[in-house]
Amino acid sequence: MTCTHMTTQPLRKHSSIEHTEKVFKPEPFKTLALYLFHKTVEMGKRMFQPPSKDIHKFVAKKWKKEDE
Repeated sequence: MTCTHMTTQPLRKHSSIEHTEKVFKPEPFKTLALYLFHKTVEMGKRMFQPPSKDIHKFVAKKWKKEDE
């Protein structure tokens, strides 16, 4: 997982460390959650490659069975 805020150089300067803290301290959990959410969505898209019509048919069949 690469982060746009991290540089390849070691953090020697105090200002750059402060910058990283400002970026990561406020809401690390929110950022991580968003990252994981996007990954899950990407995986979901790959898994459900068939067109949405098929999913609608599948759901419709299930509902019909429940109604009977």
